[in-house]
Amino acid sequence: MVGTAMMLSKKAIEKVGLMPEIYFMYYEEVEWSEMIWKAGYAINFVGTSKIYHKDSATIGVDSPLKTFYVNRNRILFLRRNNSFIQLLISFLYMNFFAIPKSILMFIIRRKFVHLNYYLKSIFWHLRHLRVRD
Repeated sequence: MVGTAMMLSKKAIEKVGLMPEIYFMYYEEVEWSEMIWKAGYAINFVGTSKIYHKDSATIGVDSPLKTFYVNRNRILFLRRNNSFIQLLISFLYMNFFAIPKSILMFIIRRKFVHLNYYLKSIFWHLRHLRVRD
């Protein structure tokens, strides 16, 4: 989901609050949508709409900061929105498949700066174990 063109009522915003600021960028609209859905609102997709959005215009498409925030926030979203069992399954998948695969791909593509930022995104969670809100 991309939050480029989301529309919702003032009533919904007042009920669920604003987007969580902990994300800074990437995944804040995903969590906000989760909050809206859990508050009992329907979420609809209009596939015939056309929205033009310059992806990563601010940060850059191949930015190490994008690598950091996308990966940090993906894990942060899992930590904040899943039950213990879901979290355990996610972490097993990530630790035995997703993280090793990503590390290998950064090495193969010789994107060592991105690899560094990717690892920083993983280790951020070890330094912030209590962060959930």
